[in-house]
Amino acid sequence: MKKSIYIIVLIIFPALLFSQKLTCTTSVVNMPSTISIPGENNHFYPHIRAYFTFGPNKYNKTITGIEFNYTIEDAFGDQLHSGSQKWGITIYPNKKSGSRYLSWDSIDYLGGDEKIYNKIYNVASTAHISINITRIAFKDGSVIYL
Repeated sequence: MKKSIYIIVLIIFPALLFSQKLTCTTSVVNMPSTISIPGENNHFYPHIRAYFTFGPNKYNKTITGIEFNYTIEDAFGDQLHSGSQKWGITIYPNKKSGSRYLSWDSIDYLGGDEKIYNKIYNVASTAHISINITRIAFKDGSVIYL
């Protein structure tokens, strides 16, 4: 019986250890038209932004990439949009990433943005983003699959 317990602990413990070492703070924001932010691509139409800030990095090495799945839900928990991303991002040990975002415009010039915008627009102030980090790449070349 003890062998079974030890085997279960050894299988479950690493997954818990890795999942607790990097978190993400998110928000969804309605943005007005004709905004101008220095140093960023400027949007001339209303759009939605989903912001992501990762960290703090609890690993003892520098993160250079994150792969994750995300789901945007309304206040009732109904799924509005989901997707996956693979970002090259540098996060030093015990530090947070800078804030990064995805955006969807009200004008459908890229194909699909308008449909996503219309789903999220009226509920952006109460929308919730859940994320699942699937892989983390480190500066030393190692990769963790979560």
